[in-house]
Amino acid sequence: MTKLEGNERWKTKMTTPEFADTYEAVQDKSGQHSLTDQERLMVRDAIIMPHLVTMLGKTIKDVEQSGNLLSRAYSIAGRFIEKRVSADLYQLRRDLQQRNIRIAPEAEEDSIPQYKVFCRGQQERMGLTREAIRVDMSRRLTQYHSELAALMKENMKLDKTPAGRNG
Repeated sequence: MTKLEGNERWKTKMTTPEFADTYEAVQDKSGQHSLTDQERLMVRDAIIMPHLVTMLGKTIKDVEQSGNLLSRAYSIAGRFIEKRVSADLYQLRRDLQQRNIRIAPEAEEDSIPQYKVFCRGQQERMGLTREAIRVDMSRRLTQYHSELAALMKENMKLDKTPAGRNG
């Protein structure tokens, strides 16, 4: 038995008023530790985009193996979209890392993939249904298709030369 174990004063914490004020101020800011709506969307995208990259890779491989006349053009367009998705995913992961947010897959519950999200010292669970993943993948893919179409349309405008002039 040490000297302090028998002393009742050491069983409770004694704090100075300055420390108590600081502690309360930190506790008031504890809402900053949880995910914001924007961060939740970022986490959702970080979960969905790897699935999109995988799906694009498989589709590109299928197109390249098909005997389609335009398979090369489809493959090039698919590779372009795959590169854009991969670049966006890379940037998203960097942003999450800067915000001190990590995502870890967890076991499925009732056919819903679960993920642990570690955000600035706190842990949350997030689950996405397969249908929600498909819908969001479709929405994102449509955005990338629109971007590719706009680039192609712009390129077609630049390639047009007046009839009398050649390069």
